[in-house]
Amino acid sequence: MRRRSSPHSELTYPLIALALSVSAVSCTQPSKEEPAGGSAGGEMAGQQAGAQAGESAGTQAGAQGGAVVVEVPSGPVRNESTPELCSNGRDDDGDGFIDCSDLHCQANPATGCEGAGEASDEACSDGVDNDDNGFSDCEDFNCNQNPFVTVCGERENTYERCTDGLDNDQNNFVDCDDTACERNLLVGACKDSERGYCLDDIDNDQDGLTDCDDPDCGEAAHCVEARPSAPPFDPSVLESTDEACSDGVDNDGDARVDCADRHCLWNPAVTVCSGMREVSDEACSDGVDNDGNGYTDCQDFSCSQNPFVTACGAHEASDEACTDGIDNDGNGYIDCNDNACSRNVLVGACQPSEAGFCTDLFDNDNDGLTDCEDPDCASVCGG
Repeated sequence: MRRRSSPHSELTYPLIALALSVSAVSCTQPSKEEPAGGSAGGEMAGQQAGAQAGESAGTQAGAQGGAVVVEVPSGPVRNESTPELCSNGRDDDGDGFIDCSDLHCQANPATGCEGAGEASDEACSDGVDNDDNGFSDCEDFNCNQNPFVTVCGERENTYERCTDGLDNDQNNFVDCDDTACERNLLVGACKDSERGYCLDDIDNDQDGLTDCDDPDCGEAAHCVEARPSAPPFDPSVLESTDEACSDGVDNDGDARVDCADRHCLWNPAVTVCSGMREVSDEACSDGVDNDGNGYTDCQDFSCSQNPFVTACGAHEASDEACTDGIDNDGNGYIDCNDNACSRNVLVGACQPSEAGFCTDLFDNDNDGLTDCEDPDCASVCGG
């Protein structure tokens, strides 16, 4: 009989947390591994659960158009698990984790990702407890439940083996009645959600919807309809010149006039705005709190979230960076899911209105109307 997965088998259970999962059902299924490795597993589970409940709740993927294309990986795990997919800065499979923070990447030794320390044929046959969890080689779930490891014999650790009606590992449990299938993050079978399995051409949760057709995959980069990329940052189309910042007019429609507008205040080329400012490459790299707000250099938002500043490295601080589908600042959040984009008044691409960006030749609120075509710009354009 095929048993549906428990709600607790969601993606918050990493591979190495299988020790906890198996002990929790030990009344029906014996296992060699007890919770000795549970501390590490619980910690990872907590980290991933926390991340999933964080900024990504504010996703704005719904109002976008043009698909991100990735090459679907082949092999035992058709998820975010190839060197290419594990280094492209995207959450390709929709589990909320990017590149090497994704356990699909960590499990494949070919990606070079650190994480599951005992996750290769070599490490799983050397007689050493490489990850110090109390279990060596094929006694370790990181080996025997990992489809990329071949030295541990035939196990229930792939979609095919978990749906073939056979007791492949001879433990008296078949397919989804075996926790090796039900609780294994790397196995797309026996799951209640398609989330995290959006690249495998399989209806994992058996709801009749596969991969990108399933709303569970709404955040997968493979499925998200990407907005057209914004043009490169061009201060000439903003209220950010000495003339525009001293004429007493709200030139861009954001209800802020002259030096009250950050387009003026944060542009180091604007000289008509008086007062202490930390808004240039020089001021953002001198080790001094130039504006006296308690934050120095790149710890100050006027540096780190300022598109006029380059001294703080790659960051999500422009329309171009906030529409490219890449986690530019490496904080685990992409484009409008990143507060550096969604809460930055100098970034128009993630705003609910065109107001404030009425001269940049880009449809900032993605409503099909650009600049003066948009009623949001009536105060600037008339009408």
